[in-house]
Amino acid sequence: MRRFKSPITELPDPIQIAIDAILDLGTVSAVSLVGSRANDFDRLDADDWDLEAFTSVGPYPDQQARRAMWASLPLFNEPRATVVGGMNDRFAINGLRFGFGYFPLEEVEKKLNAVVAGRWPGYRYYSPEAFAATMSVAQPLWDPEGVILGWRQSLEPMPQFFRHKAIQEIIFEARADLLDLERACELSDVAFFRIALLEMLQRLFRLASVVHGAWYRGPKRAISRLREIEKIEPSWLEEIESLMSMGLSEEPLASTYKRTHALLVFMAETAVAQGDKEAKAVRRGLSYWPDVADLSLPALSKWEAENPRP
Repeated sequence: MRRFKSPITELPDPIQIAIDAILDLGTVSAVSLVGSRANDFDRLDADDWDLEAFTSVGPYPDQQARRAMWASLPLFNEPRATVVGGMNDRFAINGLRFGFGYFPLEEVEKKLNAVVAGRWPGYRYYSPEAFAATMSVAQPLWDPEGVILGWRQSLEPMPQFFRHKAIQEIIFEARADLLDLERACELSDVAFFRIALLEMLQRLFRLASVVHGAWYRGPKRAISRLREIEKIEPSWLEEIESLMSMGLSEEPLASTYKRTHALLVFMAETAVAQGDKEAKAVRRGLSYWPDVADLSLPALSKWEAENPRP
């Protein structure tokens, strides 16, 4: 068994052993670290270790071969230490939790090319946005051909075709969230409202990120990441943080709805002010369901008056 050298010196020994093992299967061309560890490697409270193995032969290494391989290794063959699934293997060894997801190189290349071009291909487990955000910070652990670094370079800075498409899609999704919030207000249903509000706040995190050309990397430290973006209006961040920490019994649901609506309008108009392509993206997002949760944007109306359709 060959012993590879990780560029991350703090890599725990069981993970080092596991990567050695899957490389010996002969189908894995690259291995990366993703998730919270890749985003915040220096944080002691980061979560488990999420790794991705990219295969050049077949969809992923044979499940039976993987199960036999793990069973042959000390530590990995202990009861409840290893769980082998179709596309994922998970481990819990001496308090260390980590796992591998397996992805064909060809499939990843195809999806990333679509993202860069601003197309929304069908994804089985990830949205195009989440997939691209994950790959944008993937830390190569085994990458002799430089494919992972190549993917990262294609995603930084954020491709503009993707950015415009993401603005469009998130605006569309946020309008549906507004409809849920409106309905919850009508029903005075606090539980329904709370669930819809959480969906909406995460949508606003995503929208603020892509409007400012930053990848949204999940809810962990979301506010801290937005604060790192210099151009975001501080009062907007303070308001969304206030909504996150507020108990719904502190004000009428209708008041919370109005505050959330204002946050969406502000960020949508921020996008419109950036230029014609962003304004068109916002307009397309609003055009999907013209009769649902209508969103009045004075900045967009002004832009449309100045740029009438032929």
